[in-house]
Amino acid sequence: MLVCIVVYFVLMSSKRSQRPPASLPQTVMIFSSFGISNSFRPTCWFVGSNAHAEWFVPDVSGRLADIVIAIEPGYARKGQEQTAGDLNLFLATDENGFPGKILEQFSLTAGAPTSAPPLLPLVFKSASQPELMSGAKFWLCAKSSGMEGWVWHFGDPKMVRKAAREKAPGMWASAGDFCYCAAFSVNVITNQALPGIASGNALNNY
Repeated sequence: MLVCIVVYFVLMSSKRSQRPPASLPQTVMIFSSFGISNSFRPTCWFVGSNAHAEWFVPDVSGRLADIVIAIEPGYARKGQEQTAGDLNLFLATDENGFPGKILEQFSLTAGAPTSAPPLLPLVFKSASQPELMSGAKFWLCAKSSGMEGWVWHFGDPKMVRKAAREKAPGMWASAGDFCYCAAFSVNVITNQALPGIASGNALNNY
């Protein structure tokens, strides 16, 4: 009887050891409009008191880890003397082809014109880590709280798509159907993994 019990536990232990290991959470990039090696162009969208918005559709579901974006105060490129307003970024769901419900917001205060330009691209880490579902459409929106705005650089020159522009608070219109896409990427934390999805990487933390 004792021998049978020992054999039973040995067999059960062997079966447990043969089970495939559970997938561990990892950070993966679900969208990028950057060029090669996170490159972007000097040309840009102007971001003022009315927001500019770009859309993306995740390749895989997961919780938002961070957003990487090539955006800087306007004076950093134009030599303006007045300090830009605060940068306000917000991630939103899609509602009838335009930004809808806000999932998370980020902000950054511009440095004085005498300060060194920021090292681009910037990284904004998620605090609430909203769930982003594969196949759903989301919008990344940017605006400035002051008179002086920010510039959101164009990314991959081969990526041309529709963008959105805020005419008034909460009122959106098309910014054009064949626009150069502004440079940004989105990383999520997920247990899923797809071939060709690159691991996300952080550059600067804000």
